[in-house]
Amino acid sequence: MSKQAFLVDDSKSARIVLSRMLKKSGFDGVEMAVSGEEALERLKEVTPDAIFVDFLMDGIDGLETITEIKKDPRFDATPIVMCTANEGDEYVRAAVDHGALGILAKPPTDESLGEIIDMIEHHQQEVAASMAAEAASAEPETIAGAETVQTAEPVAIQNVLSDEDVRRIAEAVATQSAERIARQAAEKVVEETVTERVNTTVHAYLDEKLESMVSALVQKGLQSVEPPTLSAMEG
Repeated sequence: MSKQAFLVDDSKSARIVLSRMLKKSGFDGVEMAVSGEEALERLKEVTPDAIFVDFLMDGIDGLETITEIKKDPRFDATPIVMCTANEGDEYVRAAVDHGALGILAKPPTDESLGEIIDMIEHHQQEVAASMAAEAASAEPETIAGAETVQTAEPVAIQNVLSDEDVRRIAEAVATQSAERIARQAAEKVVEETVTERVNTTVHAYLDEKLESMVSALVQKGLQSVEPPTLSAMEG
């Protein structure tokens, strides 16, 4: 697989030396910029596998350049190496705090560059493993989403199926939807019919019972009233 490096340094001789060493170390090509400002413009069009930035430059220095590069999400995981002749832990901490993976001492040697290349490859392996783990954990969610939203299936696979296949799938989905709607409507009709019949039966039962009860009460009331005697009628 082709590996591309991007080198930012305002020294022409430093650019030539490091670019040759990078090609000997396995990089197939090396893009170069003479300032941080030029690097930011060039990096809008290219996405190298590793970036090397000089610490002291006219204009914006190496730390500012790295900070600006890291604002682009495309370079979140891209290893950036600070190149400097300055020594000391404070320079390492400053570089790392601004987003650098490490420091390459100037002038570079085969040994020091080899250590940086090993660091870059280890970083890239960790990034690849992390991306693979995220993809694996996201796969079940994707499958679950596909099962839940049935109508999305023809759209998602239309690029790999023929028009006839897509039509058959769409018809099947439409048929299932129609059957479900029809079943729901039938259940509602049955429910309403049963309710109506129950209400009718209850009313009929109550009417029958009430009629007999009223009749019995009237009859009982008539029997409790004694007819007047003859003497009472004459008086």
